[in-house]
Amino acid sequence: MVASASSTAVAAIGVLSLVGGYALLAALWVFVFREKPHERVARREREAALMSLHQSTVAPEQSGRPAVSSSSDAGMATDAPATGHLRPLHIDRRRVSRFRRR
Repeated sequence: MVASASSTAVAAIGVLSLVGGYALLAALWVFVFREKPHERVARREREAALMSLHQSTVAPEQSGRPAVSSSSDAGMATDAPATGHLRPLHIDRRRVSRFRRR
């Protein structure tokens, strides 16, 4: 009789573990892996365009930035686009090796 109660508890814990694991996988799929990479890039580009539009319509004194750049900033060259965001990551997927063989 004691063995039956113990095995019922183990079975209940096993079922709860399986259900919890599948719920975790479903949550990961919905919140992390559902959006495809090209959809993610398009969404980020839309957000960047909206941010640049917003930044161009806000007056410099309202945005907290000086209206005229200081002389120390004038000589700095940046590769970042005008939107204030960094360039998107580019992954080189060529089949050829980028490193010389010895």
